[in-house]
Amino acid sequence: MNGRTSKTLDNSERRARTILADYAKAVSDLAGDRLEAILLTGSLATGSYVPGPGDIDQITVVRDDASDVLIADIQRLREAVLTDHERAVNLSDVVYRRSQLSRPWQTEYDLRRETRHHATVPEEVLRIIDHGRVVVGNAALLRSLVAPTVGEMIEYHRRWRRWNDDLKRRNAAFAANSREPSVRLAVQSILSTAPWQYYFYTNGRTCFNKNSIARHIREAVPGYLFLDILDLATSIRVSGNSNSDISEANTILSAYQEFFRWVGAHDVNQVPVR
Repeated sequence: MNGRTSKTLDNSERRARTILADYAKAVSDLAGDRLEAILLTGSLATGSYVPGPGDIDQITVVRDDASDVLIADIQRLREAVLTDHERAVNLSDVVYRRSQLSRPWQTEYDLRRETRHHATVPEEVLRIIDHGRVVVGNAALLRSLVAPTVGEMIEYHRRWRRWNDDLKRRNAAFAANSREPSVRLAVQSILSTAPWQYYFYTNGRTCFNKNSIARHIREAVPGYLFLDILDLATSIRVSGNSNSDISEANTILSAYQEFFRWVGAHDVNQVPVR
């Protein structure tokens, strides 16, 4: 023993909401009337937050005339808030100008980590409409958004798949993580893909709650092939990803390979049913 003890970070829902509140105040003070709104989606908005796998899915929306300098300053504020809170819970780095949330959806982008969210606008809009909450700013923004059509989402997912395939060819580390993910990444990937299978099967119904997507699919998608996999992924996520034993871990990693072999062999809007 060396006498040192490792510190367990507080990643509770209360801590996550404190981080979000600190970020919202800092951005509001900085941006003033150039800030349209800070929106919340994901597990904190749906009531399914779990310490460990849970994070803070915020979307900062600024006016169209906001400068690149302001957006860069907002990103630096985010980093400062995370540092102040020991990075206990991840806080997303998504900043849009208001017009980016409206048609026509952007289809050409310089895809880097810091601009990756430019490619996901249709998905973000659908999430906001489904369960978004206003943290600060203009509540009318939520009511003004128009959902993408199912056809638009099919084209979006095809573009996204092409980008992922291209990234795997260019980035060996990304490809390796996709081939041999951690248990946490495997669970996250399965539970992030299943809602789109539900969406396409039901012609546009949404469920972005990772804790309940298995139940929704059980009720609405008869003959779904991977219910056991969804149930196991949900169980591991609800436990915080930390209590799965070796047998569960091996099972979910094997199931991940089976699940995504099927996904990769079919078009984006096809659903695994008997």
